[in-house]
Amino acid sequence: MGCQVAIAEQIVAQEADYVLACKGNQGHLTRDPEQLFADLLQQAPDPATLDYYQTIQEGHGRREVREYWSTVQLDSIADRDRWPPLRSVAMVRSERTVGGVTSIETRQYISSLPSGAERVACAIRNHWGVENQLNWVAESALQ
Repeated sequence: MGCQVAIAEQIVAQEADYVLACKGNQGHLTRDPEQLFADLLQQAPDPATLDYYQTIQEGHGRREVREYWSTVQLDSIADRDRWPPLRSVAMVRSERTVGGVTSIETRQYISSLPSGAERVACAIRNHWGVENQLNWVAESALQ
């Protein structure tokens, strides 16, 4: 629901930037960044075109390693002109280990931010921090 042109336009109209998750039901908007990052990572990554950042969190019996990549190479993104100013795409690979069991999740994002893996990481983590707090407040109110 959140990755829609109208939502991006509204965010930009309010003089803000967006980082929107690409969902599986969005066809090429998911496939194009997946293929782009597969191609870029298959080559020797060039820091000028592919920015990288990593975080590691440990505690409460779990370990999470998050890797972030960001690029301004948008030529292979179909319909890129539909998105108000689409400036970068990003990919996050999360590896979570709990009780000896490891799961890996990869997600792609489109953004009006200039390329910068650490900047994108902060935007994504801040979003989830707000959402987690709202969920905690909602759950507390139900008790």
